Amino acid sequence: MVERPMPGYPPLARRANAFGPVRLEALIDEHGVVKNVKILSGHPILAAAAKNAVLKWKYKAATLNGEPIATNVLIQISFGDGNK
Repeated sequence: MVERPMPGYPPLARRANAFGPVRLEALIDEHGVVKNVKILSGHPILAAAAKNAVLKWKYKAATLNGEPIATNVLIQISFGDGNK
């Protein structure tokens, strides 16, 4: 992981008292750039905030036999009372 801005707690989620984990799957390209994020589970309001944040993340590229490759990663971001 090179850069990891975390999502803010969405005001609508605060009003709805939404909390809990959001699970995502992200495709990281051979340059370490997040190209695609799929929401696997979580409250829809929180999931949208998590997805938008993950799309801004940067990774060190994965390698295979010394060559950079694209890879999928599973990510979990938890939203709780501490985020409010």
